[in-house]
Amino acid sequence: MKDKQILVVDDEPKMRRVLEIMLQKMGHRVVSAGNGREALDVFQANAVDLVITDLRMPEMDGIGLLASLRAQESDVPVVVITAHGTIETAVTAMKHGACDYILRPFDIDVLELAVERALNNADVARQNTF
Repeated sequence: MKDKQILVVDDEPKMRRVLEIMLQKMGHRVVSAGNGREALDVFQANAVDLVITDLRMPEMDGIGLLASLRAQESDVPVVVITAHGTIETAVTAMKHGACDYILRPFDIDVLELAVERALNNADVARQNTF
């Protein structure tokens, strides 16, 4: 599962860069945004196969982004990554349709597996709609 377009959303430029490098090594194309509002603009302008978002960001957080994507009836898979995870935020993210919730610091292998699983599940779902 290579050559997918992935939107990385994080207010920390270093984290965006780490994720970008990791995803490019996996063979994917990456677009990025510094918060949820920017991400919505990037999402509208690009065909995105997966969104990886931080939870806590200025202007619009990861839950707000997830809710906005679902309000647009988008079924794009969303992986939430956070250093401030709680059971409550994990449940909220899943209720809004997140396909995974990963705590930072994370092992690169865990994130790579989550990305592959999210992309595979999206492809299977898409095939089943035809």
